[in-house]
Amino acid sequence: MSVIRLISQHWSGFVITLYLGLFWISINIIFPLELSLLGSSTGIASILFLPHAVRVLAAWLLGPKVLFALIPAEVIAHSIWGLDFSYPNSLLIPIFSAMSAVVGFEALRLIGYNVYPNAYRLPNWKGVILAGIIASLFNSFTGAYLKGELIEPGYLISTIIRYIVGDISGLIISMIMLVFIMRLLDKYTVPS
Repeated sequence: MSVIRLISQHWSGFVITLYLGLFWISINIIFPLELSLLGSSTGIASILFLPHAVRVLAAWLLGPKVLFALIPAEVIAHSIWGLDFSYPNSLLIPIFSAMSAVVGFEALRLIGYNVYPNAYRLPNWKGVILAGIIASLFNSFTGAYLKGELIEPGYLISTIIRYIVGDISGLIISMIMLVFIMRLLDKYTVPS
């Protein structure tokens, strides 16, 4: 069985695993590195958040049904992060984060710019990045609103900017890494 077929049959498990893996890297490697380089003023947002790429690329490939994988992944990730689910808005935080990429692609589709994959045209990478930016804006503003009590006074704007920068840089870096991985696979894969 090919890897592609295996992933397509178990897409939800793949999305959850990939999201949690990149979340682990972001929290345990990237975020501590940011803290050591930039100090404790980084707050609750990272300037390189790789899981946003999973949200965006999975939503691009799978459409709204990806929420069946992203919502559980976000709830697990937020639980690991230590989000206290006893607050009234706390469950909305992972749900809105999971929805962000779908909102980005659906907003584009509603204005007549459908960038979902299509067998009759090449992938629209600029459109994917645009949807990722819309998703980041949605995630940043809803996240800042819902986490309002967790954000120190005077840091709201800088936190929103960090969310936006982190999501977009995570998406772009992940897409560049994906291109290199695909080229390596093409180079070392024997045609059947």
